[in-house]
Amino acid sequence: FAAAVLLLLTAAGAASLHNIRNRYEMSRKMALEYQRYRQLSEVVGECIYEYDFRGDVLKFLGDGVYKLGVPETISAFSVYGKQQLAVREIPPEESLYQWIMEKKDGTKDVQIIFAREPERWYRVTSKVVKDDSGYPVYSIGRVWDIQQEKIEKDRLLQKAQNDGLTGIYNSATIRENITKALNQSSFGGALLIMDIDHFKSINDRYGHSVGDHVLTQVGMKMKHIFKGEIYGREELKTRVEGACEAFKTIEASPGWDKITVSIGVAVRTDETKFSDLYEKADLLLYEVKREGRNGYRIG
Repeated sequence: FAAAVLLLLTAAGAASLHNIRNRYEMSRKMALEYQRYRQLSEVVGECIYEYDFRGDVLKFLGDGVYKLGVPETISAFSVYGKQQLAVREIPPEESLYQWIMEKKDGTKDVQIIFAREPERWYRVTSKVVKDDSGYPVYSIGRVWDIQQEKIEKDRLLQKAQNDGLTGIYNSATIRENITKALNQSSFGGALLIMDIDHFKSINDRYGHSVGDHVLTQVGMKMKHIFKGEIYGREELKTRVEGACEAFKTIEASPGWDKITVSIGVAVRTDETKFSDLYEKADLLLYEVKREGRNGYRIG
């Protein structure tokens, strides 16, 4: 019995020594990795972070710490991050905090809620280091500023999606967005088609520069009138009536009376295709034109 106990104790001691050696080796490797990343960050002017899941401590290092304006060490980071998200207007899924908490490897564009300028965008590439049992121990990441890249990307996207004259969505983007909305929801929504009454006559009589001015003013008023969400059929009717009156205030030329529009509004029932909803709104628009223009019809 004594021999058996001694054997068990010896085995337990060997296992414990093995675990200690593994932890030591891991710590040594992490220290070397940490030093390597620190030196790299100083060379390239970027910022490296290291998050300890067990200790709940986030550390930043490198030349980028000053540029980001972040604390070098944040204790109780999981709590601190939640508090910052509560007071910052940043979606959680776009934050560095959420990315770290998800314990994922990879690259993502994020905002750093506790930075000097939390509205700036950064790109982070991270790696989660796990122990022998597969439990996350550290997350190491490289962070660099992509604000100018983001601005240029948004500018190009807006240029591709928007009409260059009016600033509102072009037809291809409208079709794409409405098709996406129809696929995501099985109810609700309305499609409006609007024509500026006698617009060809404005171009023919006063020239395309005046016509462009009218289109620009119409686009500006549309963005103001139809911004945000619309709830209920009565609210939709109020918005459409308001649009008809607002466009009458646009001055095309001293010789032109006023700008009027014809609008067909198709309220969605069971339509699942953009073309079906468009055809429905187009027929309603045609009815308004047939009755003399300068009005709307909701159906």
